[in-house]
Amino acid sequence: MAQWIPLSINPFIVVGNVIYAGLEQSKDEDPELLEHYQAILKLEPHLENVLQCLNKQHKQLTQLDSFIKEIETAISGAQTNNTSSLKPVIIKYILTDPDANLEPKVPDTGTKACQAFQHLVFACHLCPIKKLALFDCDP
Repeated sequence: MAQWIPLSINPFIVVGNVIYAGLEQSKDEDPELLEHYQAILKLEPHLENVLQCLNKQHKQLTQLDSFIKEIETAISGAQTNNTSSLKPVIIKYILTDPDANLEPKVPDTGTKACQAFQHLVFACHLCPIKKLALFDCDP
């Protein structure tokens, strides 16, 4: 279930915040967190009973925290798998013509850390949107 949370609800979800907000159900809570909580419950309706049971037992707070940590670990793994699956095909997403070869080739600097910024196409895509006009003036 946990691996579906970032895919179906929000790729950047902080599930601990969402669960605590959902359990509190306070009017002061961020409405988006409450919407995410309801969306998680739609994925796994029985989860609400488990969370409420763990939440009611104050001595069991560490178990609730452990449960949330397990969900967050599964979500992190799913996000890593999703990112890793893009690595072999990322050039097809970046190039205007996916069948074209990348020219000039990415320079071999000996380390991966600086390679992308050494290539104009990748550097452009890595540039923050706020700085893109400045980048375009002097790449």
